[in-house]
Amino acid sequence: KMNTFHLLIVMFSMLSLLSLLSIPYVVATCLLLLPFLLTLHRRRHRTPSLSQSNCATIGFYHPACSSGGGGERVLWCMISILLKNRPNIRMVVYTGDGRDTFGPETSYAEGIVKHVSDHFHVDLKGGEDLWTRLSFVHVRDEYEAFKKKSSGARRFTLVMESIYHMVLAYTCLKKSTPDIFFDTTGSAFTFIIAKYLFGCKIFAYVHYPTISTDMLCLVWKRRFSYMNAGTVSSSQFITYVKMVYYILFGVLYGLVGSTADVVMVNSNWTKNHIRSLWKFSKGNTIVLYPPCDTDALESIPLKGRENMILSIGQFRPEKDHALQLKAFALFLNKKPANTLKNCNPKLVLLGSCRGPDDEDRIRDLRKLAEDLGVAPQVEFVINCPFPELRTQLSRASVGLHTMWNEHFGIGVVEMMAAGCVTVAHDSGGPKEDIIERDVGGMLASSPENYADAMNRAHLWGDADCKENVQMRKAGRERARRFSNEAFEEGFLRILSSL
Repeated sequence: KMNTFHLLIVMFSMLSLLSLLSIPYVVATCLLLLPFLLTLHRRRHRTPSLSQSNCATIGFYHPACSSGGGGERVLWCMISILLKNRPNIRMVVYTGDGRDTFGPETSYAEGIVKHVSDHFHVDLKGGEDLWTRLSFVHVRDEYEAFKKKSSGARRFTLVMESIYHMVLAYTCLKKSTPDIFFDTTGSAFTFIIAKYLFGCKIFAYVHYPTISTDMLCLVWKRRFSYMNAGTVSSSQFITYVKMVYYILFGVLYGLVGSTADVVMVNSNWTKNHIRSLWKFSKGNTIVLYPPCDTDALESIPLKGRENMILSIGQFRPEKDHALQLKAFALFLNKKPANTLKNCNPKLVLLGSCRGPDDEDRIRDLRKLAEDLGVAPQVEFVINCPFPELRTQLSRASVGLHTMWNEHFGIGVVEMMAAGCVTVAHDSGGPKEDIIERDVGGMLASSPENYADAMNRAHLWGDADCKENVQMRKAGRERARRFSNEAFEEGFLRILSSL
């Protein structure tokens, strides 16, 4: 376990990194940290047990808990499992939502239960004592300020977002201090606040590392991407500066991450990266695949599909929806001579929209579809509930995924479970954990690769041909290892071992 001396090293390293920003930041941070450090010797760590007989409070740090992504599904499945199987555990969710998020006439508790059921098909059942076991700490004003500052940070965003998360976590923990601080957002710098200032044990479910060796390679090779701007990739000097910045940040990330008592990760890809970064961690890094509602999707017939491609994913830059549009345009331009009459392939982009930034991104994607000449054959489905998602999956012949180095890929599993011939990016979780190449799906990395895969999926012909049906069966069988039941068994097994 890290002692006070170790923590001082972390703080010193953070100040060194902050010196890359400006002197005022260093001074302000010193003043901010001074009272924290003075309280260290007064803090004692609690040692809660998660056995059936002992009581404990778990605080889930997930400010965007009402969003519709895979991370939120993991959060609510964990809470549902604890409500059902651990009556001795009380839970607090630190949320950036306001009490009136679901309308002035609806309480937040009632609204979130309905939202979770509609979007994730997850029921929060705790009997009469549900709201004594599950409560919410609202930090909307602080979270809105956090988002505003984060979006305004055009340089050193990793450092700035880490600092903002630390401040936000401190605000949350001041309002309610649990026995166990459970981070499900990947905000490792909050660990030292929870552990050393509030005496919490630290649990973490890591969806993806904040920084990785792959990111360093991307910068070093000066490859343009959503996280490596053109001004960086085109300049050798700026590339060197960014490499130093990333290496320093990686060292700090490894130190603070190593303070976690229990670490769960969503894939072997994430596990390998976390192990290489959090070198000082004394606990095991446990793979716990995220839950997918495969039962609800396996009832979808494997036949009766349209010549339709479906993409599932939040409208975030890393999802690379632009690549999907470019690949689809290339596919349409290579229309073969033996095309079935009246065959008109269609692309549906389905996902959640979190706010103004995502709205702007969707607007840009619509414009790109028009520029590529494919707008009439592209449809956007925004913030749809689970029943509509299921309907779209029952229509689609092909599922599409284009995120480079996706940590896992719940959307990929959902498409396979629903019987879509799934084409995913040849990297990360889809490559290492989910898809068995050319058996339950296909892997691609460029517009040309994706266009070829679409052709191989018979989108210009019979969507229910023998080859497609065989691949759908194999994909559905593969998806069963990522079911809700498998997640529940794994999660309870981890808790029982503590």
